[in-house]
Amino acid sequence: MQQSERYDLLVQLYRDSNRWEDALAVAGQHDRLHLKNTYYEQAKHLESLGQVRRADCLLAHTMTHPSCIPTVVARGAEGLRAL
Repeated sequence: MQQSERYDLLVQLYRDSNRWEDALAVAGQHDRLHLKNTYYEQAKHLESLGQVRRADCLLAHTMTHPSCIPTVVARGAEGLRAL
């Protein structure tokens, strides 16, 4: 996929494989359009695993998603400190 320069598909492949660091690296270098969404999806994944603190830190990168603001505020001071 790198040869075809379809970095969006490569990012999606890494996300689907739970290779979040690779997905963020490729998105950051070649596919900035999907970078915030990749942070958001990783935060949702971490949240489902119960890693709320790490998820809050990632949500700080994605404040374009209106649904994350009430989530962070509902968590109280811990969520706000992550911002």
